[in-house]
Amino acid sequence: FFGGHYIDGDHGLRKVNIFDPVTETWVDRPMPPLKEEYLKGFPFSEIPEDFPDAENEDNGDPPLPSDMKYQRWYPSATVLPNGLVLILSGTDTVFTATGEFDEKHTTTPEIYDPETDTTIALENTRKVLPNYPLTYVVQTGPGPDDWKVAVTGEMVDEEGNVLSPIPAGQVDAMDQAVGRTYYLDVQAAMAAGDRDVPGENHWELIATALITHHRAGAAQLWELDDTGFAKAQKVAAFGGNNTSGPDFATVEMIDYQEPAPRWRRQEDLLLPVSDNYAAVLPDGRVLIVGGEVDGDAVDLGAPAQSLHYQMFNPRTGNIRALGETPVPRLDHTSMLLLPDASVLVMGTDRTELVADDLIPGVEGDRDMGVPVAQVYKPPYLFKGPRPVIEDAPEEIAYGGSFDVQVSGSSARIGSIVLIMPSPQTHKWDWGNRYVELAFDKGKNGRLSVVAPAAPGLALPGYYMLFVVTHAGVPSEAKLVHFSVPE
Repeated sequence: FFGGHYIDGDHGLRKVNIFDPVTETWVDRPMPPLKEEYLKGFPFSEIPEDFPDAENEDNGDPPLPSDMKYQRWYPSATVLPNGLVLILSGTDTVFTATGEFDEKHTTTPEIYDPETDTTIALENTRKVLPNYPLTYVVQTGPGPDDWKVAVTGEMVDEEGNVLSPIPAGQVDAMDQAVGRTYYLDVQAAMAAGDRDVPGENHWELIATALITHHRAGAAQLWELDDTGFAKAQKVAAFGGNNTSGPDFATVEMIDYQEPAPRWRRQEDLLLPVSDNYAAVLPDGRVLIVGGEVDGDAVDLGAPAQSLHYQMFNPRTGNIRALGETPVPRLDHTSMLLLPDASVLVMGTDRTELVADDLIPGVEGDRDMGVPVAQVYKPPYLFKGPRPVIEDAPEEIAYGGSFDVQVSGSSARIGSIVLIMPSPQTHKWDWGNRYVELAFDKGKNGRLSVVAPAAPGLALPGYYMLFVVTHAGVPSEAKLVHFSVPE
């Protein structure tokens, strides 16, 4: 977990915190004095007015060897094919001498190494990005090291100009973002002799979206051929805004596999929204949930909530209305595809709309949250019997093949997919990549599956493996794992 903020003044943090899911424990870090004081009364805590030097960073963010160089609240963190982590953007919000908030964007990317528990600042690759920029690893060639990171969104001033040269560390917040999409060559930046020299190098502009899709749900849709390399590396983004101004219903999709990738507009969402969520399903469609509606854009007079569940078909570009939920899902929702191919949606900001129905007698204080979870069962669970995976390997190697045994005949199997089980929050998909694999059908339910040829196509980590019938009905998942290549 990278960054965050401490409660007094909303300062960004330099902290890196680690949770071990095997032992279900956190790596021990010294607790900052300000946090220790705050937790004494949690969850109804307030920092005492007489707490000494609450604004002093030694109390709120005392230095540790594992710290990032720069403070970040709402950064994007992207696992890389080599097992390192790219950390981009985030803000540090402080009080000015006049008592007003002053939001500063963190401009310098950093690389975290889990082996050494330290970070490296890439001063030679500064850029002013919005909070949570959309970032995706893209395989750009046949070799294991032929990958770059695609990043969408760049902050500009009122005239649409970028800030250059970009100062060290943090800069005052700019007006809005635009949908410029770049490749960042992380490996070249790390190997460069000028890594510590301020600069704006190793970025390549490749496309521009109609909007930034800030605070928008997005989905990764990869399709591999019978050699294990990509036929398609698509990202779809649903609505959002340009960090300021109205929300949009605009849906766009880009295929990074094309020689000259470009964003292409798809069918619009039902309403212009931000803070919505998207999850890729085993049949390759994308479930889109909730969002906050821009009241001015739909003549509602005030912001409201979208209660819609919608389905995006990347093959046709169409949006289909599925139904509505009684629970709005806005900022601070979590969403996760489950191994049984249903979708868990939980939590949200509290609003007046949900207070009486779900939590009687409670005012709509957004900070209180909504302790309500729902399980959504997509239409494919009502289309007939499900295939069953009888056997699959726990560990899969890049650049080869592996066998999967399904019950009965393999004739009705139409696709085999990997989906990284990444929970979503704050709108971003956090690695929720869909990877469709090529395969051959054998006898007696045996399937020979072509593994991804390189880690840029399926990043190291755990995946849910689904087999899906020609009718689009998925099996329950088997958990498989890719290790970081040596």
